[in-house]
Amino acid sequence: TGGQHHLDVAYSAADVRPEPVPPASAAPDVELKPPAPLPPSPAAGDHLADTGMIVSMVDIKVIEVPAGTVSGSEDLWSYVDEEPLAAGQTGGLGRNGVRIGLGAAPMIEDVAGILRRLVGRSVKTTRIHARPDAPAHIVLKAGQPQQTIFISDADRTLTGEDYPPGDNVLTLGCAADEDDAMRMILTGMLQIRTTQQKRDIVSESGRLRFVEGPAFHPFKSLVFQLVMRNGEFLLIGPGAESRRPTSVGYRFLVLAKQGMEYERVLLLAPKAVRVKSDGSAISIPAP
Repeated sequence: TGGQHHLDVAYSAADVRPEPVPPASAAPDVELKPPAPLPPSPAAGDHLADTGMIVSMVDIKVIEVPAGTVSGSEDLWSYVDEEPLAAGQTGGLGRNGVRIGLGAAPMIEDVAGILRRLVGRSVKTTRIHARPDAPAHIVLKAGQPQQTIFISDADRTLTGEDYPPGDNVLTLGCAADEDDAMRMILTGMLQIRTTQQKRDIVSESGRLRFVEGPAFHPFKSLVFQLVMRNGEFLLIGPGAESRRPTSVGYRFLVLAKQGMEYERVLLLAPKAVRVKSDGSAISIPAP
């Protein structure tokens, strides 16, 4: 996939026949369309503990705004807590141009209102199922050519690598807590999914066969994970360091259209749903 580049610098902020089978971790890309409504919440006398297993889903809004609107302003970020992650995760994301904030349930309408005003129209929502064993891939920038990206480490040295053509995606997994219907663990990873397919040999029922699918190049040092409660939301957008053209923030969250640069902002709202034995679902209300 190309060579590696090392740059010590302190900066401030400026198969026989192949069978096309996707890898087990792959999931359909997110389509931005309105979600199907959830069934009504249970009546007050219902006993949730007897209704089945808990699964999680995530409602997603993706918004594009002129460059600087989010990375250069504190208005939107004042509604969220930017310290929901371990200190090392927060700092690592920030140094690489990615900003994350956790919002309380009452604030989501205020934030959605600000985003509507920024784009001058309503923002579409899509709903995904993002299990830990089958994460969902949200394509942030599709069909990118070969690109060089530099990661900023804790000591502010930069380590760069050349990546093959592909899609820049955010991969999400969400695990619901069977013991606490209000609690979910959301895990996110930024990675490059290659356009070129690779062939692997896998064993199934004692037989070997060839499978084909894309390769993934994850930015493991930027993985984030946090506990969220029903009703809370996560805001993801570019930070100040996204102004560096080789940064992760710039490569994933800044795009050019008709000669202008735009920033991409994501609003994620995980929800816990209890699925009964007959396949129907009951939404678990926020506190």
